[in-house]
Amino acid sequence: MKSLTSILLLIASLAGFCLTACAAPQNDDSQAKVSEHIKTASFEGYIFPKEHLVMGLFLKIPQENGYTLNSRQVIQAEKIIQKHKSEVLNVCPSVNLRTYKRQYFGEIDKNGDIIVHITMYERSLVEDKELAEDDVFILDGGCEIIHIDVNLSRGTILDIFNNGYA
Repeated sequence: MKSLTSILLLIASLAGFCLTACAAPQNDDSQAKVSEHIKTASFEGYIFPKEHLVMGLFLKIPQENGYTLNSRQVIQAEKIIQKHKSEVLNVCPSVNLRTYKRQYFGEIDKNGDIIVHITMYERSLVEDKELAEDDVFILDGGCEIIHIDVNLSRGTILDIFNNGYA
């Protein structure tokens, strides 16, 4: 029982840290770090600039590796996801990706490849204002929250996972 209490306290403190760190303004020029809205017939989301500090539980991008994606690159990443849709369906079998809003974060990896980190949220789960301002952190959620990492340079999916259990 004592170990369960310790684990719960650890989870609560990590969640508290991330909520504080992720929601805190980065500095006085945080107005310049607003995301760019992108919307097509197939998807909708928010692209964050390289200067945006990402310190979530599932995604940490060192400032020096940050990369600002453009809308053309986001569309390319979405095409890669559609090409590999069966991999997404292995993680979340009956998902309709059109019903998810996204957040896009770019990174340059150690090989110089452009990596697109995409977090998808079921449309009714999070308000647009939250999605536009910062990386949203939600514990659990199951297939209502899907994380996909795309290697844009190589046209491959690196990782797909959902957000725990609903």
